[in-house]
Amino acid sequence: MANNLWKNVSSSVPQPKPKQSGAPKRLLTPLFLGSSVVQWDTKLPAVLCDEIINHYLTHSREHHGKTVRTDGNIQETNHRKTITRWSLPGDWVPSFMSNYINIANDENFQCDITALYYTECHMLEYGPGHYYDWHSDTSYEQCTRASSATWSGTRMNYTDHVRKLSFTLQLSDSDDYTGGEMQLVNNCTRDSTFISKERGSLCIFDSRVPHRVKPVKTGKRYALVGWALGPKWK
Repeated sequence: MANNLWKNVSSSVPQPKPKQSGAPKRLLTPLFLGSSVVQWDTKLPAVLCDEIINHYLTHSREHHGKTVRTDGNIQETNHRKTITRWSLPGDWVPSFMSNYINIANDENFQCDITALYYTECHMLEYGPGHYYDWHSDTSYEQCTRASSATWSGTRMNYTDHVRKLSFTLQLSDSDDYTGGEMQLVNNCTRDSTFISKERGSLCIFDSRVPHRVKPVKTGKRYALVGWALGPKWK
């Protein structure tokens, strides 16, 4: 009787599913051969995307990105037209994004990365007519050391670091706007691709990869962008 009772009880308890064999599923989807650009479906909840947007709208001063600073002077440019809101010291968003960048770097890029500082993370707002023309987040001039190391050691400060990995986190729902597609170019084959417009999708790429955001036609597109720094390429 006791044995039958135990059988009935044990059969009603949910049994763990057997482990699936084979390699674990990769988090990142390469968009180019060689994986200089990868995409991550983070499954971020909409409430978290909204919280990031509201955080920058509430706490950060807006900068209209149609001017650039060169040699201490402000000059007009036709290179981009955006509204930029920069992170502040102590902001939680750059620290939150660091986890994704570190995982992506370990799994795909293997770059020598120092950190994702708050100064390298900001939110871009694209309204109707806003765009960002073709550009790279770093240059080959910045990717090589300007002078050889001396016997007294190598000076390592901010100017000795370069942007190595860039990222774009889609904060807006794809139905919130039209246009505004982000396009990237493969440096080797010159082929191009567009990244996903799905909310919460994260694109991480080599900072030397050329990319652009096409003009927004209607609505607003919000995206969190930034760069992970590391020592200059040798």
